[in-house]
Amino acid sequence: MAVDGQAADQGALAQEWRVANDYLTAVEKAEAGIADGPSDLPLPTAMQPLADRVLAEPMFQQAYRFVPTRTVLVELDRLVVFQKFINLGFIAALKASLPTPRRRCCPFGVRS
Repeated sequence: MAVDGQAADQGALAQEWRVANDYLTAVEKAEAGIADGPSDLPLPTAMQPLADRVLAEPMFQQAYRFVPTRTVLVELDRLVVFQKFINLGFIAALKASLPTPRRRCCPFGVRS
C-alpha cells in the first residue's frame, strides 16, 4: 500500500521484503526481551501542557477510552511499535501545527 504501488516491480519488492524479514528475524533474536519492563520517567514540567492537550483530544479519548493511560517519557530504543498505515495528510497537518524550532549553535559552531 504505497503511492503508485500498482506500478512497482513486484519481484524487487518481494526480494526487498525477504531481506528486511531476515534482518527483522536477526534483530528479534539479538534483542529478545529488550522491550520487557521498560522504565519510564515523569514528564518535564514544560511538557505537561502538551500532554494535557493530547489527553483532551476527542480522538485520543475515543481511541483509549477502555484502557488506562498516562503520559510519561520512555526510552524509544526499547519500544516495539507496529503501524500498518501512515496518513501523510495527517503528518503534514501535524507538522504545520508545531512551532518552528529555534536554531541553536552546537559546541563546534555547526547550526542544527
